[in-house]
Amino acid sequence: MLAAPLADAHPVATMLLIAAVLALVAAAVVFQRPIERFLNRRTKRGGAGATPSPSGVLWVDDRPDHNARLLDSLRGQGVRVDVANTVSDALARLGERGYAIVVSDVSRTDDGEADLRELDEASGRVPLVVFSRYESTSEAYRDRAVVSSEAELKAWLRAVDLLP
Repeated sequence: MLAAPLADAHPVATMLLIAAVLALVAAAVVFQRPIERFLNRRTKRGGAGATPSPSGVLWVDDRPDHNARLLDSLRGQGVRVDVANTVSDALARLGERGYAIVVSDVSRTDDGEADLRELDEASGRVPLVVFSRYESTSEAYRDRAVVSSEAELKAWLRAVDLLP
């Protein structure tokens, strides 16, 4: 209604206005995550009662030496990795600090599903990813996030802003 007189009198101005609006919408879509991170940092910086944003990986594994190369690689890339050898240890660590992601090796116990439920409840909205190189694990935990390679795990770490 208001644009009609402008469109009739100045079609070039109208096209430039439309192009500018489309460019702003495209920029908002493309840069949504960086903008959200920036705003989160700005609002948390120095605010009363502000809690630090979750960071790092909680790796739950009774034999972390089996994944030592991967864990060292992540640490070398600046990712904080805390290792818990038992679910009890992991639950205690979850109570002490915030994590961006929890990675669990379910092959460590006979009742992996019960352990995962406990970790799920304790971690709240933090993603819980099952790490296993066995195909049978993917089949057994179809309704869970299961990764079997370093590349898949790093994709998750990028999704929670731990890796670029």
